[in-house]
Amino acid sequence: MPPEPFDTEHSENFDRLKVLLAVALSISIIMIYATIAQLILLLKTPKRSFWAIGTIGVVTFVPPIILEFLGISLWKHPTIWLFSTFPWAAIQYSGATTIFMAFLAQLSVLALLNFQLTRQVRLAGESATKALLAGR
Repeated sequence: MPPEPFDTEHSENFDRLKVLLAVALSISIIMIYATIAQLILLLKTPKRSFWAIGTIGVVTFVPPIILEFLGISLWKHPTIWLFSTFPWAAIQYSGATTIFMAFLAQLSVLALLNFQLTRQVRLAGESATKALLAGR
């Protein structure tokens, strides 16, 4: 039996699901930014921390500014905003399926970044081990 059009219990459950998905999107974007920062900190360039802070600042604040500047509004194109730093702003204009698909896409990006981070850490660990063994 389908729910009534004004069934408040169904609407509240649906809104809770969307809020939980928005929280999951926010957590996954934070994890993506943390992984990017770690990858930058593993580079062998001078002032790595400066580059990490700058890069995370740019990827955090520049995309929403560009979206607003281009006139890609929150209510007309909420899917694009789900991939920004502020996904919670677009959840009221998006469906639960769209939010879930955005979450899966972010998890895929996170998995790829963590795979690269694992490779970099393994490589750094091998270099340190080789240096220690060569010193004996």
